[in-house]
Formats: sequence, structure tokens, C-alpha cells
Amino acid sequence: MKKFYLLAFLLPALPMMAQAKLGLNDRVRLGEMISAARAANGTSGALEPRVSMFARVADDSALDAMRAAGAEIEQREGDIVILSAPLSKAEAVASANGVVTASLSKQLRVYDWSNPLGTDLSRQAIGLDAVKSAAAPLPAAYAGEGVILGVIDAGIDVHHVNFKDEQGNYRVKRAFKHAAMGNSSVTLSADTPEKIAKFTTDNSSMTHGTHVMGIAAGSFKASDPGAPDFRGAASGAEIAVSCGVSDTKHLIKGARLIADYAKAENKPCVINISMGNNFGPHDGTDEFPAALANIIADGDAVICVASGNEGAEKAFAYADFADGNTTWKSFICPTAYTSAVWEGIPLYPQAIGTMEVWSEDATPFSLSFDVIDRSTGTTVATYTIPQDGSGAMSSTDALSVKVDELVDDNEAFNKIYYRSYVLGEGGVYAANNRYHADVNVRLEATSEADFQRYVTALRIEGQPGQKVYVYGQAINSAFTFALQSLGAPGFYESTGDGSINSIAASEGVISVGSFVTHNFDPAIYKAYEIGTTSPTSSWGHGPGGKFYPQIMAPGTLIISSMSSDYVAGPSYDAENDIKYYSHTAADGKTYHWTPMSGTSMASPYMSGVAAMWLSANPQLTAAEILSVAQETATAPTATKANDGAAGGVHAFRGLCKVLGLSGIGNVNADRTAPLSIVPLGGNRYQVQAPQSSGVTVRVASIQGAEVYKASVSGQLLDADLSALAPGVYVMSAADGVLSKSRKIIIK
Repeated sequence: MKKFYLLAFLLPALPMMAQAKLGLNDRVRLGEMISAARAANGTSGALEPRVSMFARVADDSALDAMRAAGAEIEQREGDIVILSAPLSKAEAVASANGVVTASLSKQLRVYDWSNPLGTDLSRQAIGLDAVKSAAAPLPAAYAGEGVILGVIDAGIDVHHVNFKDEQGNYRVKRAFKHAAMGNSSVTLSADTPEKIAKFTTDNSSMTHGTHVMGIAAGSFKASDPGAPDFRGAASGAEIAVSCGVSDTKHLIKGARLIADYAKAENKPCVINISMGNNFGPHDGTDEFPAALANIIADGDAVICVASGNEGAEKAFAYADFADGNTTWKSFICPTAYTSAVWEGIPLYPQAIGTMEVWSEDATPFSLSFDVIDRSTGTTVATYTIPQDGSGAMSSTDALSVKVDELVDDNEAFNKIYYRSYVLGEGGVYAANNRYHADVNVRLEATSEADFQRYVTALRIEGQPGQKVYVYGQAINSAFTFALQSLGAPGFYESTGDGSINSIAASEGVISVGSFVTHNFDPAIYKAYEIGTTSPTSSWGHGPGGKFYPQIMAPGTLIISSMSSDYVAGPSYDAENDIKYYSHTAADGKTYHWTPMSGTSMASPYMSGVAAMWLSANPQLTAAEILSVAQETATAPTATKANDGAAGGVHAFRGLCKVLGLSGIGNVNADRTAPLSIVPLGGNRYQVQAPQSSGVTVRVASIQGAEVYKASVSGQLLDADLSALAPGVYVMSAADGVLSKSRKIIIK
């Protein structure tokens, strides 16, 4: 019988003093990597592969301890360190003195899917067309001028006409590509127009990043009569991109590179991330989200993150034991993808994959696996994992692993399942003092009859008032098990609660879900009702009463730019890939636009709108941008469980609030006399505050540098700005209750 060496050599006995270690599912993955490396290299003496890791450190001395254990330190964000280590030394690095928590770098997924033709009304729905036409009461159009808009993605074509200005110059000013180089990676950088011209796409089999970037910052407007306007929200922003290897390590590296570039340019920065995964506690305390939060906390960037497209999946659950019931049970069932990702030729695959179960605090719960005979409703085998340690129920020889307790050769389990196991580990996570359990399952029935008759259930028993969160993980972007009730009494059906992208819980990020602004074909997309949340949009409760996503944006059937490298590449399907609109430029090259859907499309809308608002007020913080978005949001036309914490972003109303204009989206609109900025001619302005006892005026360059400030205790302030150099500025006035801003031109 074939043996599966998943965790061999990876679970040494813990010393008397507690040390950090990789989580169970990370150790499973590490074991698979070691086995694969040995199978590939044998005794050839080939260079040992390295693995990328995150670590939270108590102090600087931990850096030397990790280096001594074999680590190479690559980046640091506060107390979070990004490093690499040889496979065989990864656990030693994780347990080095001074390391508080450690984890492997995780692969990220993009959040999109393709769809058929129709008319894209998303820009009209959020008032973007009104902003671009400078509709009243706006003093001018705003399009992200003076802001760096960063895009971290895959399948990016920086040469698309959508990212050039009217003179044909590149609007992409920085491009970073992380390329795999044997056992490591190298970051290629383009920082001049000449280098941008030579910059090749990171992935010709994808167009995701090109589509995302077009929504956020595309600037091409066709001159053809009646041609649609596909310009992005921040069509005047400068663009910086990070692409290539798409794991958590390189995402953090790209975010830091973009943020540092914007800081060097002294310009506000917005970064869009339409990628993610479902690993971790979803409270921002694990290493990867914490590193991202450090970049935000430094004031270096506003970061918008797609909420995910797993809202309709059934691999997630939220158990609130507030009603007196302290038991939650659900069957672990196969999906359409279960057998597709299985190694070898499976017999009758029932489930494969990993999940994480988290309490809201240090209060433990009991986690058990029950094999149930569906014909009688009786439990024929059961296993409860230790609350502080690891254990497994395994069929013969399926699992070669050192664990605290191993129920092997269970007669009933062996009869029903072949080369199968249920594996778990419980304990308190040091970073947040929350109890959690890692779960790893592999269930393959020995016959079709057993496949139909027996099913394994996940059983959680908690305390009254306890809240427990279940997060499933995808394999190769596919969910290979579902949590279902199968109609059995006392069993629960997953609601998708917890499907939220774990990055969305990073402190300070703006998490973005998707709502429907139009529907190309209601006969096909019956669940996509205009004005409601997209049914696939991810959502979830978080600890401390938080609810995600924080804001919604158009994400269904959005038209945007299509990578020319993808169109010319081997993955392009001429019959099924849609060229919605094409434009042939003066150089004879033809560019294309295509429809795509997902929160991947919603997040760049919010990113572009944030950049637009920053061009009106460069001093806005991420928290203020989110507050404006929520206060001026459009409520959904019908309530759904995945609506998130607020409605849909409205670019025009939000901009009016940012500028303090005549009560549109302005909570202080009940004042009878507004705050006004009146041009007097000759670079002179008068600020009028009829109901105020004092007013302050500031003038900033379009890059955000303050160049003028004045205050008076009365209701009028005259500002002579003749001493300023000619150019475009932002003038802001505030009286302690109202504020108002407008662009001005000094001649």
C-alpha cells in the first residue's frame, strides 16, 4: 500500500520552554515540498530549494537567531520580517529565539470571471460621468491628478493605449516585476520611459491586471462617434505596478516599493490589491496582513482590497452560541473540483483540503470528526483532536507523522476509507491570544456504495455565548470540499459567512465587495439583480463585532482594457474570449476591451475613486476616505446577507462631501449659510463664513505640500496669492464646522 509522507521529520517534541512553530497546515505543506524535492533531486546533490516565510519578532536579537538557523532576511515591516530559508531549516528558523509567530508565504488568487456582451452602466451608476463633466456644484473635474495609483496584480500590459496620455506618453512611471530564478526570485525594475517601453508582461496567459488597472486609472477615450467612455476613475493619476510571482511575500515587497516611490515623489498613494486568500484568523494579526497594516500605519499608502468571490461557496461558517445551543455540526462534502485536484487516480473522493477554526478569544472549543452512516444516522467512528496538541484518525499507512495522538487502523474508518485521514491541531495563537484549530482532511471512499452511504462531519462544541469562525481554504483556486447539512436534523448549512478575503481584515485597509449596476442578460444571470450585492461577493463577521466588506463598488460585467500580450498569446480563445471594443492606433496596433466580473473589478473602482478624492484633498487619510465612502453610499435596493457594512460607493456625492459643497453628501448641510470661496480676480480670493466666529485657509500644491496658510477670528478672510508660482493648487477653508476645497489656478 502506498504511503504518503506528509509530515515526516517535521514535528519535533516541544522543549520545556514554549517556542514558535509553523502551524499544522504549513507543516503539511512543508512536508509535501520536502518530499517533492527529494523525489526530484534524489541523491544528485542538487541545490536545496528555499522557502519564503514570514516571522513576527520580539526584538532585533531574533534576526541574528534566525540567520544562525539558516535564514536570509529580505524585508522588515515593523515587527514583521520577510525571509527565506532552505526547506530543511524552515522549522528551525521558525523556532529560533525571539520569534513570536511564523508562517510560510502563501499563494494568492485573483478574483474575477468572464462574461458575455452588453452595455456597461457602472460609471453612470456611481456618478463618475458627473465628476468627469464637472457637473454642478463641482468647481472642476477631478481625476486623481498628483496622486500615485499603484496596482499589484498579474497579467499587466503597461503598453496598452489605455495607459498613455493624449501625447502618447506612458502614464506608468514605475513597473516592478518579480521573476522566479531557480530556487529564488529577482525583482526587475523599470523607472524611465525607455525602460517602460521595454517592460514585458509578467504573464501572457492572463489579462486580469490590465483589466483591473483600466478600471482604476484607464485614460483612453475613443473619438469615434457614439463610442463608449471606458475611462477609469483616476484617469489623471500616475501609475505604478507590481506584478510577477504572486504570493504574500512578493505582494508585501511590491506594496513597499510602490509606497516608497510615492513618498520619494511627495505624492499621495493609493494601492489596489485584487488578490487574496482565506488563510489566517481574519483579524489582521497574522504576519502577512500585519505587514500590510504597517505600511498603512506609516501613512505611506491608502490600500483597497477585493473582498473575494466565495460568497456562494459552502466552505465557511460562523457559529454564534448565543441562543443556548452549543453544538455546531456540518458534513464535509465533495464539490465539482474535489477529484480534479487529487493526486494520482482516486477511487471515490469525498473531500480533500484544509480549514482553520477560530474562537473569538482564548476560550477553547472541542473539535471532532464523526463518520456517520447516512442510512441509519448512527456514528460509526469518531475522533476529537486534543485542545492543546495535534492528532489524527487515519487509515492504514496513509499518514506517516509524529503527532501527540494517532488513531490508526480504526476498523470502521479503514473499512470505509482508503489512504485517508482527518488531522487536527489546537492551541492559542500568540499574536492575538485566540484559540484556534488547524484541520487537514483527505477522505477517499473504498467503494461507490460506501461513498454514498457514509459521510464525515465536522463537530464543534463551544461555550454559551462563544463565537466560532470556520474558514475553508482553496486548492489551486478551487474549493475541494463544502460544509453542508444534507437535510439532516441538527446539522447546519454554510452561509458563506467567513468567505471574506483574509487581507480585507488588515488594519486600515478598505475592503470592497461587488454590487450590480447593470445586467447584460437577465435570462442567464437571474441572480444578478440591478442595485443589489453580487451573489458571489464574499462577506463575513469578524471578531469584535466587525462586518466585512466595508464598502461596495460595481463589479459585475465591467468593461475594461484587455492585455495585448494575452490576445497574442497561447491562452487566448478566439471563440470564447470577448473583444467588446477595439481601437486601432496611429501606429497600426489594435487594442481591445473586454467584460469581466468579480470583486477584482469592484476594488479598483474604489481605488480610483479614492485617488480622485485625494486629488481634491491630498491630506485625506484612509480612515477619512472610508468614512466619506460609507456616509455617501447608495443603499442596496434589496437586502442580502452579503451586503457588507455599507452600500455602494458614489464618486460624485463623495467628492462633493470632500469639497464641502452645498450639502450634497454633507452632514452639516442644515446650516442656512454655507462656507464659500469667492474669486476676486488677480490671484485674490475671499473666504466667506457668515455663521462662523473664525476661519482658516490653507493652500497646497497638487502634490500636497502646503504653500500658504492664514486665519482670522471674523467671518471674512481675504487671501492674496500673487506670491505663489504659476500653477494648479488646492485651496481649503474650514471654520470648525464646515470645510470646503476647490482647485485654483495661479497665473
